[in-house]
Amino acid sequence: MQENNNIRHYILLHFLVVLFGLSGVAGKYVSFDAEYILWWRVLLGVVPLIAIALWLPKYKGQLRFNPKAFVMGLVLSLHWFTFFYSIKISTVAVGLVTLAVSPFFNTMINSLCYTKRIAYSEMLFAAAGVVALSFMLSGDLDYIEGYVWGLVSALASAIFSLQNERMVRQYSPINITINELNSSLLVSSVYIVVFSEPRVLFQGTVNDYLGVLFLGTVLVSFAYLTMTKLMKSISSYTILLAINLEPVYGILVALVVFGESEHMSNEFYIGSGILISILILEAIWKKQVKKRGLQNTH
Repeated sequence: MQENNNIRHYILLHFLVVLFGLSGVAGKYVSFDAEYILWWRVLLGVVPLIAIALWLPKYKGQLRFNPKAFVMGLVLSLHWFTFFYSIKISTVAVGLVTLAVSPFFNTMINSLCYTKRIAYSEMLFAAAGVVALSFMLSGDLDYIEGYVWGLVSALASAIFSLQNERMVRQYSPINITINELNSSLLVSSVYIVVFSEPRVLFQGTVNDYLGVLFLGTVLVSFAYLTMTKLMKSISSYTILLAINLEPVYGILVALVVFGESEHMSNEFYIGSGILISILILEAIWKKQVKKRGLQNTH
């Protein structure tokens, strides 16, 4: 039974990855700037969840304030804002591939902050990832700012995933999600009022609102909440590793939807292939090391 549950969890995980692969395409598709996409996404994502918490008796009490999750909402805001900003100033491919660096950040942060130990193998894989990323950059220097913001998004994603993995041991996924989205909605609202123009929020086209509706309801209310639940049974590293397939789906769809504007240099595609291969090899290596460690304890 446990094995069947694990299989279902992994199938669900990869279905979510396919959906997440469409987030960059949707973000590029709408004409709103990154801060407006963020605002609409969290608003349309949190409203259905609050309605569920108020309507269904089993979720009674899930609207209570959670300070840890509220703080993580700030990190979530940084992750989503920089991701969409990276895509807006470069391409969907750049935003998605730089996000694939998250597992390297995940490993380093986990080693430095929790295990207090960095294995030489981890350093080697991280260095190889940097080389692959540098190779990609060499062919697309015009998009260097997009790469930088994409890496910031990847770092925020790693921090967010590690902390969420720990929070789900104490709090329910819907409570965590509602608090994080409320926090994100608050900070994005303040940002728009202070640095942008609130009226732009209501000057979009029909396609713009369909795009943010997809980003908010399907990719937040459903996919994001479901991913948070999966963290109870799947490690954050495994989740981030699976998300590395997101660029593959996203880039293919972006090429179909946007055509020539999404074409990148040969160096980019070669470097992307190398980077994803490195991440897969690292996962295999970690699995073998863990397996040997378990065998040595018997």
